[in-house]
Amino acid sequence: MKPTKRNILVVDAGEDTKTTAGGIILQTNVETGSKPGFVVAVGPLAEQIKPKDKVALDWSKGMPITLNGEKAILINEEFILGVYDL
Repeated sequence: MKPTKRNILVVDAGEDTKTTAGGIILQTNVETGSKPGFVVAVGPLAEQIKPKDKVALDWSKGMPITLNGEKAILINEEFILGVYDL
């Protein structure tokens, strides 16, 4: 799939749980929550995001799709909240 305009194709980074220092497991796989994803493709007008970036985004701001069996989303670049330093 090739995004158009300023749209970004992002797949779920798979970080569904976090463990606290005390051993408590917190579930983070809320469908509409903010969690990281990996950029697969960007539209031709995207300015700051590039493929393979790990990004923070609000998954409720885009259109959810399934891409090769993986949860993915098409989202406008303006809703990407940040890029992680890898």
